[in-house]
Amino acid sequence: MGLHGQSEIMGMGLPSPIEFKGSLSELSLLSFLYIYGFSVPFWSLKIFGFSIPLLFKVLSLWFSVFQSVFCSMLKTI
Repeated sequence: MGLHGQSEIMGMGLPSPIEFKGSLSELSLLSFLYIYGFSVPFWSLKIFGFSIPLLFKVLSLWFSVFQSVFCSMLKTI
């Protein structure tokens, strides 16, 4: 499901100049990576014993939780 069209700014009914193109999961992933993805460098995780495949598995789990919470928030708006 794509998010095409203009959105409203802060629920005030003002159309935004930005048109969101792409699926909800793509936008959720981009916002997740922007906020949390680069806060902890990969080398520090390797020092503490986390492997890269385990890191991606944990990120995938957190992303699915984030996506379900984000979708439920959008349904209530």
